[in-house]
Amino acid sequence: MITIEPGWAGGKADAVTQTVGMPLERVAPEAVGVPVRSLDALLGRVRSRHLNLHSLLIIRHGRLVAELYWQPYGPDTLHRMYSVSKSFAGVAIGFCVDAGMIRLDDKIISYFGELVPDDVHPWTAAMTVEHLLTMSTAHGFSTYKQTEDTDLVRTYFTVPPTRPPGRLFAYDTSASVVLSALIERVTGRSMTAFLQEQLWTPLGCEHPLRAMKTPTGLPRDHAGSSPWWREVEDNPAGVDHAGSGILCTPRDLARFALFCLAGGRVDGRQLLSAEYVRAATSRRVGTGPRLGADPYDDPGYGYQFWRTPYYGFACQGMGGQLALVHPDDDLVVVTTADDQLTGDANDTLSRAVWDELLPKLTDPDSAADDHETGRFFGQLPAVLPYDDTDSDRLRWVEQVDRSVEFEPNTLGLRALDIASGPDAGRLKLITDRGDLDFCFGLGRWQSITFGEYGYPALAIGWWDSADRLRLSFRIHGNYLGSVEMILVFAPDGSITVQMIKAAEAFLEHYQGIATSRPADSPPMND
Repeated sequence: MITIEPGWAGGKADAVTQTVGMPLERVAPEAVGVPVRSLDALLGRVRSRHLNLHSLLIIRHGRLVAELYWQPYGPDTLHRMYSVSKSFAGVAIGFCVDAGMIRLDDKIISYFGELVPDDVHPWTAAMTVEHLLTMSTAHGFSTYKQTEDTDLVRTYFTVPPTRPPGRLFAYDTSASVVLSALIERVTGRSMTAFLQEQLWTPLGCEHPLRAMKTPTGLPRDHAGSSPWWREVEDNPAGVDHAGSGILCTPRDLARFALFCLAGGRVDGRQLLSAEYVRAATSRRVGTGPRLGADPYDDPGYGYQFWRTPYYGFACQGMGGQLALVHPDDDLVVVTTADDQLTGDANDTLSRAVWDELLPKLTDPDSAADDHETGRFFGQLPAVLPYDDTDSDRLRWVEQVDRSVEFEPNTLGLRALDIASGPDAGRLKLITDRGDLDFCFGLGRWQSITFGEYGYPALAIGWWDSADRLRLSFRIHGNYLGSVEMILVFAPDGSITVQMIKAAEAFLEHYQGIATSRPADSPPMND
């Protein structure tokens, strides 16, 4: 059991008691003061937005009241955490500080002498470890995106700074990468190996941490059409990509959040100093100015942690990776998802928790009926990207079999073959980069391998009118992303194709519009 005194995170709650380690006890929601109706409201709100949710875990008073997964994800799936990785780096630095390996006021260049140019800018030379932790550095955004150097760490010292450190907040993923390199330099191990020993094992985590690597030492064209700074699955010369490249299970992320909620204590042992955890999860810098008067604006930032409304803090990653922690209410909510297309998944999920769950929590009811507990545990079908109450989406067109050719276009699309029956279909794209085949289920998800990348994916098709076929592809694994395709069938026999991609640093060829020649017509430029 983990106990921490009230008030450490700026709240007003009674002492927080948490159990860390697995298995976490499942209980009826009301047994820990979580109304079933509030869980239903939260899930209903998520469903109404068709969010591509992968997991949802809700823990109160150290016990699970919900643990849901959406296919193909499950409790043992290592999930790409994107910028949640930064919070892992923040805690790993804390272990180094506690051990006396580094100090927060150390100048960061003192650890990277061979990478620092002789004429280093004074603002770069002035940056401390704490500046990187709080993202109040001398840089306005990630340095590796401003150069063609595949050594992401070196770019931090060679790219010209834009302001003195310590004055302004600027979200800077390259700072987290440098922190990972710092951990490796002072410990002699990768950040994930160090955290495995210091935290993951004591927490009783079921699966080892994994990390994507930086592309240090690789040729500039290593990523093909993707940016040279893209992280890679393995590279002995690289460091763990602590900016966006850590993978773990949602359960283990929940354990990590509980550890932070408990102020660094596990089973009566103070693994990480409460002072550091308090500093890391408190507001160290403001994140404004921001437009508008929204009370959720400018929550503040700690040591690679975000502050949130209602005296909370959070780990946040692109597309719906979240660990929301509310000490006042002894509550942890973890989500994983991939909703990069809308760009507001984190906001939608957070506000659903703050509106539907947080204000409706009650005192525990020891006599709570557990007959509904099972509804909030298990695996559900993957979320459909459309309203499944409209059966016409599957009936408008029973069969299509068409082949068309294209003039030069931004998609590099030369020709297209589409064949679709009552429950499945096949799309063949003849492109400048080769022939690509895509299978899809009609009104149902089908597992496929996506295009030239070879990544695992789910694919579905549906008709949203009698002449418009929609295709949705959701890529999973080490890289998350999605592609939406719209095929419009015109009366003259031509097809207009629109592709929209939502992914960081890949799928570049799947963005644009092309219209084929009408049936039995000469080329448009003849």
